[in-house]
Amino acid sequence: MSLENCNKRVKELLGKNHILENPLVKGFLEDDNYFNIFETSILEPTEENKNKVEEAFKNYYEKIRINAYFNNLIRYYAIDFDKKIRKINNRYTLTLDKPIDGAEEGIVAFKDLIENESIGEESEKSESSLKEEVSNELLFRALAVLTDFQYQILDLIYVKNLTKTQIANL
Repeated sequence: MSLENCNKRVKELLGKNHILENPLVKGFLEDDNYFNIFETSILEPTEENKNKVEEAFKNYYEKIRINAYFNNLIRYYAIDFDKKIRKINNRYTLTLDKPIDGAEEGIVAFKDLIENESIGEESEKSESSLKEEVSNELLFRALAVLTDFQYQILDLIYVKNLTKTQIANL
C-alpha cells in the first residue's frame, strides 16, 4: 500500500469516528512523530503497536497537563501578587494621595489641589548651574555629552534640589 493510500485510510478512519473534534487528540495527531506511530498501529494492528500509541499518548497528555498546571500556577500567583500589592498600597496611602470622591476632571487626589508656587521661586533664587558645581574633569566631559533636556533634569535635581514630583510639575 502506498504512503498516500495509507494517509487516506487513516484520515477516513479518523473522520468516521469524529475523533478530530477532540482538541487533545487533534493536537496529538498534528505532531508527525505521534501521527506516524498512530498510523502504524492502524495499518498493523498488533498489541505492541497499540501499546506504543498508548504510551506516546500518555507522554503527550502528561506534557499537556504539566503545561496547564504551570500556566495556572503562574496566572494565579500573578493575581495574588497583584492583590497583595494593591492591598498594601491602599492600606498605607498618604493622606494627600487618597482619592477624592466626585472630584473635577484632572483632580484625582488631594495633592492635585495644592498649588506649589515655591518651585518657581526656588529655581529663580539659585543661579548656579551643574557645570559650575562639577570639579571632576571626567564628569564634566560626560555632562557635555548630554542633551539639553537631560542636563536640565540633572540640574534641577542636584543643584536646585527639587524633588522628582516638583520637576514633573514643571
